[in-house]
Amino acid sequence: LVEAKLEPPGQIVSFVTSRLHTQLANTALQWAEGVSFSEAVRRSGIPVGGEGLLVRIFRRLDELVREVAYVCRHLLGLPELAAALQAKREQTRRGVLVVPSLYLGDAEDPTAEPIPPNVPLRDCPISAGEVVMFSPLDLGFSHNTCSERFRDIQVSLLTTARSLVFGWASWDQLPRVRVFWHRGRFYTLANRRLAAARLWAFALQATNGEEEAQMPARVVSEHEAKRWGWEHKFTTGFSQGRSIRIIGTSLRVGPTRDATTFGAELWNGAAA
Repeated sequence: LVEAKLEPPGQIVSFVTSRLHTQLANTALQWAEGVSFSEAVRRSGIPVGGEGLLVRIFRRLDELVREVAYVCRHLLGLPELAAALQAKREQTRRGVLVVPSLYLGDAEDPTAEPIPPNVPLRDCPISAGEVVMFSPLDLGFSHNTCSERFRDIQVSLLTTARSLVFGWASWDQLPRVRVFWHRGRFYTLANRRLAAARLWAFALQATNGEEEAQMPARVVSEHEAKRWGWEHKFTTGFSQGRSIRIIGTSLRVGPTRDATTFGAELWNGAAA
């Protein structure tokens, strides 16, 4: 920014120093070495009532270490360093850090979940351009949030899902969902359509038992995903796109019916 003459040097320094808490680096190290949370708070110098800041810092640090471990293992070929980072994460996942967040809830609080095992990543099993049938539950969201209505036609997600459930519309009549292979799974480039598809799948489960609903989707190349804006639009890497929140609400479309709070009337009515 300074070189581009977009901001004066002094303003950049003020911006950075106002947001960096370098004194808390030692506190985080002490927490990783096993001190209690109350002792970590005392040593941090944070005023009484500011303990939540420390919790947030520890959680964000956990996310960062996870990403660094991933890069070391899968992109840099440093499995020993990745294993060491993972071991340190295990040591920090204790106490208040593994209590599910009352604000985020279980669906968007992976810090409170057990650390999943590291598995080797596979290359994309399907060629770009192919249209394949997928379960909506096997696809991840690429956004953390989405609108309740489609932007162009202003039809709601619930109306779309209900039309699919009752056969008033079919997937052949809807724009094709595009999916992109990233870090071992497929993510959608059409988050609202995937949200509607999950609601449709949950309603069919309630009606037909455990029968799995499937929808067609086209696999896109890395070039097409980047042209869509993947590098700045993809925001669900840490949660692996398991759920999405409806903008302006606290309601979510999750990976299961029980974890979904938006549109539950579709399957509750079907079950009745």
